[in-house]
Amino acid sequence: MIRIDINHYYRITFEVIRERGVVYLFEYLLITDADMVMRNLNQFYSYVYSRLFKAPLIHVIGDSHSWAFKRQRSFIIHNIGPATAYNLINQNSTIQSNKKLFQVIDRIDTQKDLVVLVFGEIDCRVHFYNQYMKNNGKISMDKLMDMTIANYGKVLCQLNKRGINFMVYGVLPASKYIIRFPAYATKKIREDLINSFKNNYPYQASPELRSTINYQFNEKLKLYCEEHGFKYINIYPVVADEKGFIKEEFAADEIHVNGKIMPYVKHVLRKECDIKT
Repeated sequence: MIRIDINHYYRITFEVIRERGVVYLFEYLLITDADMVMRNLNQFYSYVYSRLFKAPLIHVIGDSHSWAFKRQRSFIIHNIGPATAYNLINQNSTIQSNKKLFQVIDRIDTQKDLVVLVFGEIDCRVHFYNQYMKNNGKISMDKLMDMTIANYGKVLCQLNKRGINFMVYGVLPASKYIIRFPAYATKKIREDLINSFKNNYPYQASPELRSTINYQFNEKLKLYCEEHGFKYINIYPVVADEKGFIKEEFAADEIHVNGKIMPYVKHVLRKECDIKT
């Protein structure tokens, strides 16, 4: 059961109205609702198109980075929350990511459909450095990455044994920011989000260090997939600038990429899986 803190939402609502006004809040909610309706309509259209033309569906399962695939024909988005690659194998995790993943897997057409797995960016941006510091460096970040890939790999092997046709979506380059601020965020809301994040994750790597972490983890994950014969969508070289950060033209917000990555993703799908969308 999901518990919703109503008072928290009231506080945010009043803060937005206080600083930005009722009209802004109304417009924001209208745009957000319209976007959600359009996403749902697009997914309904994708299901109908697949049924009529016997075309495969591409089920994108993962964290919030799965939204880069939204409004694309034949792509069905399953955002299962802030799941980490490390905990995806854990059947008792707080987020229940393992359960949610296999609930989706159990419903897909394994003879026709493709699964794209989107995990690992949260591990890179938040957890590796925080865990490294919490353990006083007793476990190196290199080891933490290997442990994460070993856990993630167990899930990939499970999918492979079940005959699931899947691809692993590579890790993005680092962002210069460590958290995403919603569009409605006032100065106070931003400060509250930063303080809350610091309370949960007291140790935060610098942007330059996170750039190195993302690159190294992406290379390790790519190598693991190559060694096990798993298909990999390596978006890093396409999206990264010369310093290892997300190029401005690909940035949807502080930490996510936008739909401009999709032509490259579709190119990889045609090349590796002979899937046209």
